[in-house]
Amino acid sequence: MTRRAAFVFLFGRRQQASRWIFVGAAVLLFIVALAGHRHGAVAWYAVLGTLCLLQVLYPTFAGWCVVFVLFLYAALQYSILVVGDVVRLWAGSDPPQVFSDPVNTVVTLLQFSMVIFIAIRLPFVRPRLPPAQDGA
Repeated sequence: MTRRAAFVFLFGRRQQASRWIFVGAAVLLFIVALAGHRHGAVAWYAVLGTLCLLQVLYPTFAGWCVVFVLFLYAALQYSILVVGDVVRLWAGSDPPQVFSDPVNTVVTLLQFSMVIFIAIRLPFVRPRLPPAQDGA
């Protein structure tokens, strides 16, 4: 595979049947950025949200891979956080982090469910090369 073929494969414009998932992902990232503005998270999440919006306008395989890995990692992190809090509550050892108050519980579980949904849905909306491009 030549360099040009690899570049076209990764960054060439692709057909994306369902782009709404990236809009939802961007909205989720911008909400998290605004919620974490006191912790210095705005720039990081805003860049990732912008990447999702770019995926809507110019879908590429490389962009899809970055967004997929990001949400897969977030789903794993949220799962570890929620399971850890359930174990803490069950054992009665340490105070919970997620389930500390009703508002925090609802917000975290909503974010958790949206991240899981996006992580599960993304493999089904992978961008495809148009028929005219064969990677050469």
